[in-house]
Amino acid sequence: MNKIAWGQEARADSLTSHLDRLRNVALAWPKLLRPGDRILTFNWDILHEVILWRAKLWSYRDGYGFQCGKQGENDEFTKILLLKLHGSVNWVQENDSGPVSEIANVADFFVDSKDWEPRPHYAQAQSDSGRKLVLPTYLKDISSNRVLLDVWTKAHSLIARANELYVIGYSLHPVDHPARLLFGTALLANIDLKRVTVVSPDAIEWDKFLAQLKLQLVRVPLKFEDWLSASASTLSSSP
Repeated sequence: MNKIAWGQEARADSLTSHLDRLRNVALAWPKLLRPGDRILTFNWDILHEVILWRAKLWSYRDGYGFQCGKQGENDEFTKILLLKLHGSVNWVQENDSGPVSEIANVADFFVDSKDWEPRPHYAQAQSDSGRKLVLPTYLKDISSNRVLLDVWTKAHSLIARANELYVIGYSLHPVDHPARLLFGTALLANIDLKRVTVVSPDAIEWDKFLAQLKLQLVRVPLKFEDWLSASASTLSSSP
């Protein structure tokens, strides 16, 4: 898919509109970001990484908030940290109490990377038996996995110190207790942040949640792609 989306391979007509949309997002998203920004995501896929890698804003070397030995030591340091609260499909973890030992399939997804040992990682990527993935259920036990616990701790610290916070496409469902606890405790600890911008057609839960924390909700009632398109138009018209 990486080669089809950005390479020269022929693609089926049925995929054309989806791939064009993907390319538009891939071009617009990095333009809104600046070095030093931090992204927290509940997604498992690596689309964020691929897009930011191509824009030279992110590196697998240290961009997940940890380093895997010498892997990526010849590549640039990351400019935008990406914390993946539910783990990632390319993290190799031998057991729940161990670190992420390897970022798998680097050569396939991070084009022109200088990985110290480019080789297939198919077996290694399966060795975790899915432990790194936190299933989409309210019965989540983040504390059972040392890597995820560390990522959530870093996320709490970042939210507690943030001077600006955008929430994009996340509804804060009432049964998502771990996420609500994370945002609630971190935002209570942040004495400088006065408002939170929520980009979503529906912000009902955020409205109630932020009201009890005495924080202002700035609502942008758009889907992610539409918000990107509108923001890109604003940037292009700026002097």
